[in-house]
Amino acid sequence: MCSRPSSPSPTRTRMLAADDPPAGSVLVTSTLAPGLGPLLPRLAGIVAETGSVLSHLAILAREAGVATVVGYPMAMQELPEGTIVQVDGANGRVTERQVGSSSVSDEEKAP
Repeated sequence: MCSRPSSPSPTRTRMLAADDPPAGSVLVTSTLAPGLGPLLPRLAGIVAETGSVLSHLAILAREAGVATVVGYPMAMQELPEGTIVQVDGANGRVTERQVGSSSVSDEEKAP
Protein backbone atom coordinates (compact mmCIF):
# COMPACT_ATOMS: atom_id res chain seq x y z
CA MET A 1 0.00 0.00 0.00
CA CYS A 2 1.31 3.43 -0.87
CA SER A 3 -0.16 6.28 1.15
CA ARG A 4 0.96 9.69 2.37
CA PRO A 5 4.38 9.67 4.00
CA SER A 6 4.39 11.35 7.37
CA SER A 7 7.73 10.55 8.97
CA PRO A 8 11.09 10.26 7.25
CA SER A 9 12.23 7.71 9.80
CA PRO A 10 14.00 4.56 8.63
CA THR A 11 11.96 1.58 7.51
CA ARG A 12 10.95 -0.70 10.36
CA THR A 13 9.59 -4.24 10.55
CA ARG A 14 7.48 -5.18 13.55
CA MET A 15 4.39 -7.03 14.68
CA LEU A 16 1.13 -5.10 14.62
CA ALA A 17 -0.96 -4.48 17.68
CA ALA A 18 -4.34 -2.75 17.56
CA ASP A 19 -4.68 -1.87 21.23
CA ASP A 20 -2.09 -1.58 24.04
CA PRO A 21 0.98 -2.29 21.84
CA PRO A 22 4.16 -3.81 23.27
CA ALA A 23 7.47 -2.00 22.84
CA GLY A 24 8.80 -2.07 19.28
CA SER A 25 5.46 -2.76 17.62
CA VAL A 26 3.52 -0.95 14.92
CA LEU A 27 0.22 0.61 15.93
CA VAL A 28 -2.58 0.37 13.37
CA THR A 29 -5.33 2.88 14.09
CA SER A 30 -8.35 4.43 12.44
CA THR A 31 -7.10 7.99 13.02
CA LEU A 32 -4.15 9.90 14.46
CA ALA A 33 -5.80 10.88 17.73
CA PRO A 34 -3.77 13.13 20.07
CA GLY A 35 -4.50 10.71 22.92
CA LEU A 36 -2.11 8.21 21.31
CA GLY A 37 0.86 10.49 22.04
CA PRO A 38 1.90 8.70 25.27
CA LEU A 39 2.38 5.47 23.26
CA LEU A 40 5.03 6.99 20.94
CA PRO A 41 8.12 6.14 23.04
CA ARG A 42 7.42 2.43 22.71
CA LEU A 43 6.29 2.32 19.05
CA ALA A 44 8.37 1.43 16.00
CA GLY A 45 5.68 2.72 13.64
CA ILE A 46 2.13 3.95 13.11
CA VAL A 47 -0.25 3.18 10.26
CA ALA A 48 -3.46 5.26 10.22
CA GLU A 49 -6.53 4.98 8.02
CA THR A 50 -7.19 8.72 8.23
CA GLY A 51 -5.36 11.78 9.42
CA SER A 52 -3.00 14.43 8.20
CA VAL A 53 0.76 14.62 7.97
CA LEU A 54 0.34 17.95 9.76
CA SER A 55 -1.69 16.53 12.66
CA HIS A 56 -0.33 16.89 16.17
CA LEU A 57 0.41 13.16 16.50
CA ALA A 58 2.15 12.98 13.09
CA ILE A 59 4.41 15.85 14.08
CA LEU A 60 5.21 14.24 17.44
CA ALA A 61 5.93 10.93 15.68
CA ARG A 62 8.40 12.65 13.32
CA GLU A 63 10.14 14.27 16.27
CA ALA A 64 10.31 10.90 18.06
CA GLY A 65 11.63 9.10 14.97
CA VAL A 66 8.58 6.82 14.68
CA ALA A 67 7.91 5.69 11.08
CA THR A 68 4.37 6.87 10.24
CA VAL A 69 2.04 6.40 7.27
CA VAL A 70 -1.37 8.09 7.06
CA GLY A 71 -4.23 7.64 4.60
CA TYR A 72 -4.21 3.84 4.42
CA PRO A 73 -7.89 2.95 3.80
CA MET A 74 -9.11 -0.19 5.58
CA ALA A 75 -5.77 -0.64 7.38
CA MET A 76 -7.40 -2.09 10.48
CA GLN A 77 -9.18 -4.76 8.42
CA GLU A 78 -6.28 -5.53 6.05
CA LEU A 79 -3.60 -5.64 8.76
CA PRO A 80 -5.01 -7.63 11.69
CA GLU A 81 -3.10 -7.91 14.94
CA GLY A 82 -0.14 -10.27 14.55
CA THR A 83 0.60 -9.28 10.95
CA ILE A 84 4.27 -8.52 10.31
CA VAL A 85 4.82 -5.35 8.31
CA GLN A 86 7.54 -3.04 7.12
CA VAL A 87 6.61 0.65 7.51
CA ASP A 88 8.48 3.10 5.29
CA GLY A 89 7.55 6.49 6.69
CA ALA A 90 9.71 8.35 4.18
CA ASN A 91 7.85 6.99 1.14
CA GLY A 92 4.41 6.24 2.60
CA ARG A 93 4.65 2.49 2.04
CA VAL A 94 3.45 -0.39 4.17
CA THR A 95 4.65 -3.82 3.08
CA GLU A 96 3.30 -7.00 4.59
CA ARG A 97 6.01 -9.54 5.31
CA GLN A 98 5.05 -13.15 4.70
CA VAL A 99 7.01 -15.51 6.90
CA GLY A 100 7.23 -19.01 5.48
CA SER A 101 8.99 -22.09 6.72
CA SER A 102 12.22 -21.32 4.87
CA SER A 103 11.99 -17.78 3.49
CA VAL A 104 10.46 -14.36 3.92
CA SER A 105 8.71 -12.76 0.96
CA ASP A 106 7.35 -9.24 0.60
CA GLU A 107 3.86 -8.35 -0.51
CA GLU A 108 3.19 -4.65 -0.87
CA LYS A 109 -0.33 -3.79 0.19
CA ALA A 110 -2.20 -2.26 -2.74
CA PRO A 111 -5.06 0.24 -2.41
